[in-house]
Amino acid sequence: MNNIGDRPGPLRNSSSAEFNTKEAVALFYGRKETEELNAIIGLNIFATKIKDINNASHNDDPYADYFLLNIDSALKDAKKTLTEWQNSFTELANSSLVTIDQGSSINPITLEASFSSTYANIAFSLLKQADNLMLTIYALKHIGLMNRVNCNKEITKVNKLMRKTFLSADGYKYFNINRKDVEQKTARYNQAHVAMKFTENLSTGIMGKTLRAEHAPNIVLDPNEVFRKKPKPLDKGVSDD
Repeated sequence: MNNIGDRPGPLRNSSSAEFNTKEAVALFYGRKETEELNAIIGLNIFATKIKDINNASHNDDPYADYFLLNIDSALKDAKKTLTEWQNSFTELANSSLVTIDQGSSINPITLEASFSSTYANIAFSLLKQADNLMLTIYALKHIGLMNRVNCNKEITKVNKLMRKTFLSADGYKYFNINRKDVEQKTARYNQAHVAMKFTENLSTGIMGKTLRAEHAPNIVLDPNEVFRKKPKPLDKGVSDD
């Protein structure tokens, strides 16, 4: 029998998607730089960085809030661009007198994600959108509506867009600071400001918590602030009885 005070633990969710292009799978896992190949920033690394930034934002780090705003903007821009490209190529496909099957891999890979951050899960959805877009591009090449050179160029554009999006989480460094450190310009704040290569102060909107990313976490209450609050005096004539 459960005790009255028992509560369920944190929620855990996962999602999965089927991927058909090798480029999308490479963008999921990432790749280290070699003499022959450039490094690929993967969704897994992006998700790990966002988790750290999210935790810092929860603990009142205004620099984490700054980076979450950049991540939010990058993901929204990527979605808008991918949608525009998809619509453009779909229109090109529809101009053909034959019905074009987008096609699929003979051996698609199902990838599962159990990211704790909302932004990492949004990025996973965008990666699937990029996979569908690249399938459309390959189909246009197959049917003869796009030549090999232009096909490779468009595939490269999709890859660059996704890598640029994943890079939006780069640059943040954890220094265990909060807004009080910034306001009081502590040594830890100075270290963080220099290490993250900031040349200007954070905006008043970020410092005042009025400017935050759409899916930013709740900011934990400072226990010192809670205990400092004095109880409101009872109104005259009101008793506790």
